[in-house]
Amino acid sequence: MALPKKFSIASEVQIGASFITHDSSATPKTSPLAYSSSVLTIDVPTNAAEMVLKPSTDLRISEVPTGSPYFLINSSTTQAISVGSTDKFYIVRDATDGTLNFYFVTL
Repeated sequence: MALPKKFSIASEVQIGASFITHDSSATPKTSPLAYSSSVLTIDVPTNAAEMVLKPSTDLRISEVPTGSPYFLINSSTTQAISVGSTDKFYIVRDATDGTLNFYFVTL
């Protein structure tokens, strides 16, 4: 059974065309990125749909500059986060300095 035209999957689903390993700040932060007890701002590229992160130590990620509330990404795990209309977010170590490997999936 064919789908009605208004539900055409090919015209509705966007798939990432590429990826980049830096943010869009004036001085781009590149992967791998060292992090510590100082909050870092990550500027999301305008054409990014998702960010994939893999920290070497537990990492806090937040949508507010104070870093709280936050989501904890456990060390050596890979987490994909949809960034959609997000323009920036903030990262800081949980307890130990580390290195973040990351990339943005772009449209």
